[in-house]
Amino acid sequence: MTPTPPTNYMLRELTEVGLTEPVSWWPQTLGWKLLLVLFIGYLGYRLYHKLRFWWRNRYRQEAIVALQGLSVSDPRWPSQMMKIVKIVMVYLEPKNAALYGVPLILQMENYHRHSQFLPEQQCKLWIQCLEDPRATLPDFTLLSQGLTLWLTQHQVQEHPDGAA
Repeated sequence: MTPTPPTNYMLRELTEVGLTEPVSWWPQTLGWKLLLVLFIGYLGYRLYHKLRFWWRNRYRQEAIVALQGLSVSDPRWPSQMMKIVKIVMVYLEPKNAALYGVPLILQMENYHRHSQFLPEQQCKLWIQCLEDPRATLPDFTLLSQGLTLWLTQHQVQEHPDGAA
């Protein structure tokens, strides 16, 4: 069946409308182009600072994951916990490698100025059980929570050369 032309007198004079040129989404004026360049520059700036912040603080998340991997059933958990703390402290400042015991805890408190992150009695028990395996073990949960709090809240002074 072949289509027949319209017989209605209104449709006989109908002509097909041509398509218009597609509209470009690219800005036409210099002002909009400058605004686009400034916006892309600002996004790049923000992305750079976000990545720099993440890179400088990645050790925190790694240490928290390592702390969460410790188990109270492991008899070596106090020394494992101290290793995690020492690694973080040496990362923050290489001169912290020489610290141990009470001086290490005091240096940790210098980085954490908000409040005391670990109960003093638990710190003493922790240091004692590291030096004497027969000593009373500290509360694993309190130490783990306190160190996690310290890892998330301690502040590091910015060095003039930009290194953290």
